[in-house]
Amino acid sequence: MPFHHESDFQKLGIEPTQHQIVVVKIGYLEPDLKRMAGKALLALSPGVVNQAITNLPYRRIQRPIYPLDPDMDWQLA
Repeated sequence: MPFHHESDFQKLGIEPTQHQIVVVKIGYLEPDLKRMAGKALLALSPGVVNQAITNLPYRRIQRPIYPLDPDMDWQLA
């Protein structure tokens, strides 16, 4: 189950505002969680949606392409 709302924690008897650190595995903070967060950090990690696109195994693309090839030549043909 995703934890997108303060009430999702509270249903399990957890009051997230009473903790210094709360970790959720979602791509971005939903408005309810952002409201509670004093500070938010995003850490890329493997999962269903991998945001580290340079680590994905591309097979059917024309190379070079940014950002997969950061040293590519930007000259127009």
